[in-house]
Amino acid sequence: MYMCTLMQIYNRIPVYESFLNFFVMQELELHNSNQFLRAKIAENERAQQHHMSLMPGSSDYELVTPHQPFDSRSYVHTNELQPDNDYSCQDQTPLRLV
Repeated sequence: MYMCTLMQIYNRIPVYESFLNFFVMQELELHNSNQFLRAKIAENERAQQHHMSLMPGSSDYELVTPHQPFDSRSYVHTNELQPDNDYSCQDQTPLRLV
């Protein structure tokens, strides 16, 4: 049976703290990325609704906007994605970070 002295346990605390800090920072980064993407999706949906309200006739079209400058975070801009007519905001499930 392995017995740890109090000093051995005390010496391991900085290692555990660094692991904990790393995972907390990863979770914050994922949360911020998720918030950014949700904001971009909402912005795109508002633009589509506004554009659809201005256009008479059919709603089967592709929203085309000028190419946006490169985003240093390497995200795909939402206006470059094909619209999904089956998408519903009520069907969203929150992301769970494990």
